[in-house]
Amino acid sequence: MNPGPFGQPANHVAAFSKMSAPMMSTGVLRQLLRSRRQLLKLPEIERKYQSRSSFAIVQGRNSSSYCLELVRKYDYENFLCTLLLPSHARAGAIAVRAFNVELARVRDTVSETQIGLMRLQFWLDAVDKTFSGAPPEQPVAAELYKATQRHRISKGWLKRLVESRNQSLSSQPFDSIRAMEEYSVNTVSPVNYLVLQCLDLGLSVDSEHLQLVSRLGRAQGLSSLLRSTARLAPRRICYLPSDLMARHAVKSDRLWRGMDDPAIREVAFEVASAANRHLEHVKENLSKVPREARSAFLPGVAVASYLRRLQRADFNLFHPALQQRDGWLPARLWWRNWRGTL
Repeated sequence: MNPGPFGQPANHVAAFSKMSAPMMSTGVLRQLLRSRRQLLKLPEIERKYQSRSSFAIVQGRNSSSYCLELVRKYDYENFLCTLLLPSHARAGAIAVRAFNVELARVRDTVSETQIGLMRLQFWLDAVDKTFSGAPPEQPVAAELYKATQRHRISKGWLKRLVESRNQSLSSQPFDSIRAMEEYSVNTVSPVNYLVLQCLDLGLSVDSEHLQLVSRLGRAQGLSSLLRSTARLAPRRICYLPSDLMARHAVKSDRLWRGMDDPAIREVAFEVASAANRHLEHVKENLSKVPREARSAFLPGVAVASYLRRLQRADFNLFHPALQQRDGWLPARLWWRNWRGTL
């Protein structure tokens, strides 16, 4: 095995365990789970929103419920995180995340690049119309308009989200981890900025807090690109860095067939290590963030959860356990939000 960033490890799991934060003890979790009224508030809220969403979508009357259902279906982990935001920020954050889901789904719902570019142009125009007070008759745009009326949301970050999606339409692998990080800064970090704006804390653009949000976006983006490998492989799409795949002599036929391969594990290990370094930096500096702003960093809990599961699977991106949801995630989110930590 090639040396990782922490020297020559005995195996992937041993090396990565040095970077992983200790998990919540089983005893603590069991104790929390016994207090069902308190701990299960999150699933109860989720079921309430889900039932409202299903009814409203059928009736076609409620744009807020449409956005809730959209985020719940396509961005479940961040949906859970959003439910734990302060009540005054949830609707705006859901609108932002629904907007991001619409952009992310363009790649998966079009067969031609030109059609994808046309859809992205629609959303670029929708942002301009929304900020001019005349949003298009589309539920996500309607909720986004409401969010701009309640919060000081940046038009520039919304437009950056649209413009940065052009690269994903090409289905070309990234040249390096650095290129993956740059993509993450443009496609994930702006969402975090916007959610932070929905908290109405008045943080400046160049504040240290926003720098931490950017680092969190890098960790989220890298882990998300890793997770997409198993889903996109049958379509012969891969976003793993080409320089690492060449260095470790990854065989494309094994990748497309979703086969476990030591070379693919090496690549996954290096990308996961980069994601974990960003996440650890956020954890180490989270105490500097105001307590009321820390709920915006909850997606880091989901990233940590995935990286731990990937570690246990010895960095096999195609392991069946990684294709399932983490059943402990709602409990971890509630606990970390209560403690104000990641």
